[in-house]
Amino acid sequence: MPSEDVRDLLAESRDRGGVGLCGACRRTGACRLGVRTEALVDDNTARFDVVCPESFESGPGVAHGGWIAEVFADAMPHVLFSQGHLVVTGTLTVRFI
Repeated sequence: MPSEDVRDLLAESRDRGGVGLCGACRRTGACRLGVRTEALVDDNTARFDVVCPESFESGPGVAHGGWIAEVFADAMPHVLFSQGHLVVTGTLTVRFI
């Protein structure tokens, strides 16, 4: 069972829309990666609405591959965060074609 301290930390790390924020984004109060909403659908599924900011485009209207990988690295642990567990990405392999 997750500790109350972990649950308190996670609650403090969310913006008004419920988006979990990393340490850098907590300072600005919004996700710099463009995550607009985040919701737990069930115990194993979360839904994110994400818009690529212009600062992460590799060309006009084209999301940079590094941004896509970073969004996955940030979003995947959020299901576990919502259950009160602190986790970090250990390995992420992305192959673009």
